[in-house]
Amino acid sequence: MAKTIRMMGMMQENGLSKQEMLLLEANAKALYKKHFGNKYRIMPIWVVIPRGQAFLAAQASTSTTVTLPVDDGTDDKMRHAFMSEFCEMWMNVTQCHINEIILTVPDMSVSDGMVAAQLERINPKIKKLQMARMLLKMFKSKLINGYFSMNMNLNQ
Repeated sequence: MAKTIRMMGMMQENGLSKQEMLLLEANAKALYKKHFGNKYRIMPIWVVIPRGQAFLAAQASTSTTVTLPVDDGTDDKMRHAFMSEFCEMWMNVTQCHINEIILTVPDMSVSDGMVAAQLERINPKIKKLQMARMLLKMFKSKLINGYFSMNMNLNQ
């Protein structure tokens, strides 16, 4: 059975079209398979940052940040080759500037630790309810739009 890898893409509201998002997902899956093999299944999740809530150099940001973990101890030469090709693919699809795609490819244990730390921020008294709401919103997005997405502000 394939190991599921979460690809988290944090993007500005309306920063990418549906067609771009679906093409980026397909291309990311193909590139990951090319560089790291068939034993993985990429699950892209788009985290939408509402307009006006992200700035870069004191101006509204147009950048997208993608986190796509790899196995712990992956050789940097392999990691860097993937990162380079991924960024080129992204710029070709979106026509963005080189400074508008931020890609992180951490070890899986580091990525899992970051996700766990983010989930710890949720009040324990409402954590199960909040997680259920978040999952329902993501599945609703998948049914309606064809991709998983959620708002960065969990209560929206």
